[in-house]
Amino acid sequence: MSFSTDPRRPAAESDAPARRILLLFAASLVAVGLGGLVFVTVNKESITGGSNTVADSAAAGIGPQAGIDLAGYSDERSADLASATGERAAVVSFRDYVSEAQARAAVGDAEVVSLLAAVPGGLPGVVEGGVAEWVDGQVAEKRTERDEIRQLLPTVDDPQFEAFYEQEIERLDALLADVTADGPLVFAVVVLAPASDLQALATNPLVRMVDVAASADVEPGAPLRGLRPEETVQANDPPTRPV
Repeated sequence: MSFSTDPRRPAAESDAPARRILLLFAASLVAVGLGGLVFVTVNKESITGGSNTVADSAAAGIGPQAGIDLAGYSDERSADLASATGERAAVVSFRDYVSEAQARAAVGDAEVVSLLAAVPGGLPGVVEGGVAEWVDGQVAEKRTERDEIRQLLPTVDDPQFEAFYEQEIERLDALLADVTADGPLVFAVVVLAPASDLQALATNPLVRMVDVAASADVEPGAPLRGLRPEETVQANDPPTRPV
C-alpha cells in the first residue's frame, strides 16, 4: 500500500490564496512608492496552498475533480462501492463536521490513514497523526498572515486594496476565534478496509459518501479528497469552509 498527501493543486483551485498573496505584494509596492518600507514574506507554500492542502489532480486518486456535479458523481461512486471486492482504500465523507474522536469511532475497525479537516474560513487540509498538532499549525500560520495584513493596511490608500485587507482581517479573526482541537473540524477520513466493511459503513447515518478506490493502493502523489458539508451542488464550491 502506498499513500501520498502531496496536493498538486490545479491553478483554478489555488486562485484565492494566490490572489491574496498578489494583493499583498501589490500593496507592498504601493507602500514603497509612498516612502514606506514594508517586508512581505512570500514563499512557494503560500502560493500553492502548502503541502497539506487537499485538492484535485489529473493524476489518479480518490475524490471528485473540482466543478464536478455531485449528484451524478454520488450515484457513480455508490455503484462502484456496491460492486467492490477485496481490500480497498476509500475516503469516507461525513454529513457534518465532526471531532477527531467521532470520526475515528465512526469508521470502526477500518485502518485510518489520515483525516481531512478544515477550520472555519480555511482551506481543507490533510491531517496525518492527530488534529491537535495540525490545529496549532493552522492557528500560528493564520495569526501571522493576519498580523502582516494589519501592518500593511495603514500604508495603503487604494480603496480596493483597503477594502480587501479589511475583509481579510475580519475573515482571519473569525477563523482564529474559538478553534479548538476537540471541536468539529473533520469532514472525512481516508481509510483502508475490506470492501464489505466499507459497504456497511455507507449505511452509517453520519456518513455522506464512501468514495472507494480501485484497489488498496493509491498512486504516489495522487490527491485524496473528501466532500465537505457545504459542497452540495459542485465539488470544491465553495473552496473554503464558511466562517
